[in-house]
Amino acid sequence: MQIYRVFRLIIVGLLSSLLAACANELPPALPTPTVAPRAVVVPITSVLAEPQRWSGQTITVVAPTMVKNDDRVLMSALADSPVSSPGQAQQMIWLAEPPPDAIRSQLTDGTGVLKVRGQLSPPGAYGREQRFPYQISPESVEVLQPERTTLVNLVQNPRALDRILLTVEGTLLAQQSSALLVDKVSEGGVPVGLNQIKLPYATIDQALLDRLKRSGEVRWGAVHVIGWWQDGTLTPFKITLAESP
Repeated sequence: MQIYRVFRLIIVGLLSSLLAACANELPPALPTPTVAPRAVVVPITSVLAEPQRWSGQTITVVAPTMVKNDDRVLMSALADSPVSSPGQAQQMIWLAEPPPDAIRSQLTDGTGVLKVRGQLSPPGAYGREQRFPYQISPESVEVLQPERTTLVNLVQNPRALDRILLTVEGTLLAQQSSALLVDKVSEGGVPVGLNQIKLPYATIDQALLDRLKRSGEVRWGAVHVIGWWQDGTLTPFKITLAESP
């Protein structure tokens, strides 16, 4: 009987030790989920402003395009005519491969806005007559259609509209090296209303500025803007004067 009690005590002790060890053992760590990095999406004006930053990288460029005659280029602004001067070519990116027929069929007279993912080549001489300093080799191409919104909606819901091609109306207000899209402007060139967003001044065409009303250095006029909205900035691809009522 004494031997049985000793044996039982030994068994109980071993079980207690095992249970204690199991209780103290941490559960196996779950693998940390990997989050894919957000795709780099850049409007063409930003690429051309810092080509050395993007050279050799795979990026997604949003830009107006012209696929007409012998040209297949990404441009800073929507245009109705093909490349006509070396100066124009300096502000364009050559497409190493022409867009597929399914993409070309969605363009109006060879023009539109594309989202092109591919590798940007180092500065060189590309395309027709080697006139273009930059080239991108497309991996994917998508045609973008602008979505209509209001300046009020854009100001109040900036994140909801992020990375979208938009059409918006407002009053362009430009002075020296700054430009705004605002609700309205008084006859003295003073903004009227609470809603306003900045526009990159370098994207404003001088011919358009010359047609605006003017008071000293201040210019203004009602406009329609087609542009790319990203991170709180509207990059205009086309600005046209609104017709007077």
